[in-house]
Amino acid sequence: MTDGNAISPPSPLSHVAGDYSDLKFQVKEAGLLEKQPRYYLSILVLLVALLALSVVILLFVQPFWLQLPNAAFLAFITTQFGLLGHAAGHRQLFRKTRNNDIVGLIAGNLVGGLSSEWWTERHNKHHSHPNEHDVDPDVFIPVIAFTREDLQGKGKLLRAIAS
Repeated sequence: MTDGNAISPPSPLSHVAGDYSDLKFQVKEAGLLEKQPRYYLSILVLLVALLALSVVILLFVQPFWLQLPNAAFLAFITTQFGLLGHAAGHRQLFRKTRNNDIVGLIAGNLVGGLSSEWWTERHNKHHSHPNEHDVDPDVFIPVIAFTREDLQGKGKLLRAIAS
């Protein structure tokens, strides 16, 4: 007969959870999860200045061949705004939610042309159920098939693209 207070054997994954807990503790102790508002504010100011420079080049530089490197420069800048917006959506930039929201509005809505509120909600759903076929919104991408069943459920054109 077993005692109601018997200790169950450790889960096969308990050592992984323990390793993760130890690592997270070390990362926190090293201060690597501390918010760095001055750093992110300086990045935001730098990106706004670089964006302004790119727009000035776009408007006032005539030779087409000079616009090609400016297009690549602009692509780099808007990608950096996207990364900044991603961090703002995770509330990782500033202590106050309002400040993160403002950066999200600048990076997402103003520069990226993408609703930061929509993106944050969708991204949180993704983090709640990463790669779960029926729940993760990032798995429902029309031109990508994650399984053979996904591929079979698409029309001919999407099947050809996804293949």
